[in-house]
Amino acid sequence: MSWQLAIVVLVPIIGGFELDKKLNLLPLLTVVGFVLAMIGMGLVVWHQLQLYSPKITPQQPKGHRS
Repeated sequence: MSWQLAIVVLVPIIGGFELDKKLNLLPLLTVVGFVLAMIGMGLVVWHQLQLYSPKITPQQPKGHRS
C-alpha cells in the first residue's frame, strides 16, 4: 500500500510541476496534480479497506429456522 500511495501522490504532483515549468503556467497544473493525487490517494485507501475489512453478513433472528 505504501508504494501505491507514493506513486499515486508523487507522479501527478511532480508531473504537474514539471509541465508547469515547461508551459509557464505555474501553479495551475501543480494544483491540478495535487487534486488528482488526493483523489487517487482516497481511492487507494478505499480499495485497501475493501480488501482487508471483514465481510459483515446479516444474521437471522433467533428462533428462525431455514
